[in-house]
Amino acid sequence: MILQLSVVLCLAQTQPLERKDAITVSAEAGKRESLDLVPQRVNAIGLERLRERIAVGLNDAFKEEVGLETQRTSSFMGGIYIRGFTGNKVVVYRDGIRYSSSSGRGGVSTFFNLLDAGGIEQAEVLRGPNSAQYGSDSLGGVLHVISRSPEKLSPRLEWTPFYSSASHTFGNALTLARTFTHGGILIRGTSQRVNTMRTGQGLDSHAARTRFLNLPAYGRIPDSAFTQYGSSLHAQLKQSPSADWIFHYERDQQDGAKRTDQLSGGDGARLAAVANIMGDFAYLRHNRSNFAGFDLVSASLSYTAQREERINQANPTAPVQRQYERTRTWGTQAQAAKRLWQNDLYFGGEAYFDHLRSPAQNTLPRIADGSTYQQYGVYIQDSVLLWQQRLRLSGATRWGGGQFETNTANAWTGRIGAVLRATSWFSLHTYASRGFRAPNMTDLGSRGLQGNGTFEALPPAGLRPEFSDNVDLGLRLRGRKLVWELTGFRSRISNVIVSQTLLLPQGATGQIISGERITNQRADGAVFVGVSNSPVTAKRNQDSAIFKGIEQRLEWSPSRALHIEEGFTWLRADDPANDRVPNLEGAYPPAMGYLKLRYNPANKRYWIEPYWTLNDRQNRLSELALNDRRIGAPRTRAQIATFYNNNPSLAAISPLTLTQLQDRLANTPLFPALPGYGLVGVRGGYSLSDQLSLVCDASNLADKNYRGMSWGVDGPGRGVSLQLRWRF
Repeated sequence: MILQLSVVLCLAQTQPLERKDAITVSAEAGKRESLDLVPQRVNAIGLERLRERIAVGLNDAFKEEVGLETQRTSSFMGGIYIRGFTGNKVVVYRDGIRYSSSSGRGGVSTFFNLLDAGGIEQAEVLRGPNSAQYGSDSLGGVLHVISRSPEKLSPRLEWTPFYSSASHTFGNALTLARTFTHGGILIRGTSQRVNTMRTGQGLDSHAARTRFLNLPAYGRIPDSAFTQYGSSLHAQLKQSPSADWIFHYERDQQDGAKRTDQLSGGDGARLAAVANIMGDFAYLRHNRSNFAGFDLVSASLSYTAQREERINQANPTAPVQRQYERTRTWGTQAQAAKRLWQNDLYFGGEAYFDHLRSPAQNTLPRIADGSTYQQYGVYIQDSVLLWQQRLRLSGATRWGGGQFETNTANAWTGRIGAVLRATSWFSLHTYASRGFRAPNMTDLGSRGLQGNGTFEALPPAGLRPEFSDNVDLGLRLRGRKLVWELTGFRSRISNVIVSQTLLLPQGATGQIISGERITNQRADGAVFVGVSNSPVTAKRNQDSAIFKGIEQRLEWSPSRALHIEEGFTWLRADDPANDRVPNLEGAYPPAMGYLKLRYNPANKRYWIEPYWTLNDRQNRLSELALNDRRIGAPRTRAQIATFYNNNPSLAAISPLTLTQLQDRLANTPLFPALPGYGLVGVRGGYSLSDQLSLVCDASNLADKNYRGMSWGVDGPGRGVSLQLRWRF
């Protein structure tokens, strides 16, 4: 385990520390409960903490949380791990409405960082499956993003310029909020330019020149710059004392984005761009109390559109391939709540209708143009306080599923949990749930050249849905100055959908598969096509995988001015059939911990917070992880020869000949394990006046080079982030 020290000095508005126990959460439909009463484990991150942690994208906000880890495919694209799951096994909701789409790719989250962190009042991460409430894809957990509302600001105009030196990022955000007698409105606009990033020590550990020519690569990452901008409107109207309307619309876009891991930072391709990444999200909601015998009734209509265009060229002589995709989703949601005796009952249902536009250009679309997908479900939830309000029981069940063309997958899912408050300072919690993921558009309809460089054929047979069965057990100590929490969990995921090498009967050479001619076939039946150096793959179900973990968190305030927070997460995944690491897309992160010391003296204009994060070495890598360019980065003799011949200026400075390079590097991964790392920092804030404050974050001061699990780019090197907040 490597320890890195990074000190971050931040100057920002002095504010009392956000006590997580005082935050109410929406872990249960229709309710906002104290964390003390919720059996499922929840990370609740408020607006101020989001602002402090984020330098470029939303995924930065989850770096210092128990049970979570960040995922960064490229400088513009990232997501989060929840208990070892990422990508399509983590579902994202916005204000109770599904943001994830059925055309999402397996191990990456293209549109995650489009979400404007400054427009979020609170981000809540539910650790563990909760398909009973959130439907398909909640295998590892749920991220629920809650938008800012006008009453939190009004009347106010807020301007926030910011800068981060590691990537020379600069931008600003403008927020206008106004409340009226019968409602309010919040309008927000934001933009940022992210320039080329300097990694720790200025080193690109997975660079193509290192991977294929054994030459080190220093300097700013040349393919990491992009521009992002967006705007949003959130309006509330009070129709009567018992009825109100909410309207929300936002549009976010990224331009100039490139897949670093496919270019100079990985495969050495000539072109790998993701053009015009765009997201639209809107909904209209009506809430009514004391209606039709219910205490509260709510109905919503939503619209989501997510657009991207992948542009790839493997080498100077290869054709430029373009794949345009736009997924439009119409959704409807309805809920009703009723207090009956001591029970809080909640009923709900939702349906989403996805339509994909992917016209053929000079290559076969990843998913056929005009493909549609339907998701639906109905659920019921109950919670009750018993035994002099010391025991709280809650549970829910749901029927729902998804349909793509003739493939339909439906299932019953459920959850049940209990919190026992044995004393005023000691409580026990337990939680059991089943997660469900119906095969989506990508699983059932994806074909052709994929983002990871492999060529995929349609599944030879129908796919079964994935399930995740999870059990939590833990305890919680809470005093006036201290909170300590310990949770252990075990989760079994079955019918895992993975991409595996397609094996065909001998004699397949010359046949057409998913629009490409088979050029070669190995003795084991694996086949190859001209656009990829890797064997053709296809989706299939494999047996199961077991995840086990321990999550521990401590908050201690030894004095009014000092607050200490510490957390630790340990995770292990196994294939029960052979006790090996399961071949899950994205692999799983190693053990990690963090420590934060916040000094916030009373009646002072400043606060300061040193922080440390530590990630263990991960040497339990599956075959799939070792073959992932973002993790193991293997190289074949053919790949080495192609890069050597297409880059004569680099080949000229190599001390080895092509044959020597092939003999030394071929058929081995660049990294057989993910190195451990540690970061230390100090952040803080200073109020120049009641209207003007400054935030500063000097990170990675030891300039450590590091990379997390499934990252397509190394982490930022030593840098300073500044944020000015001006309220009018």
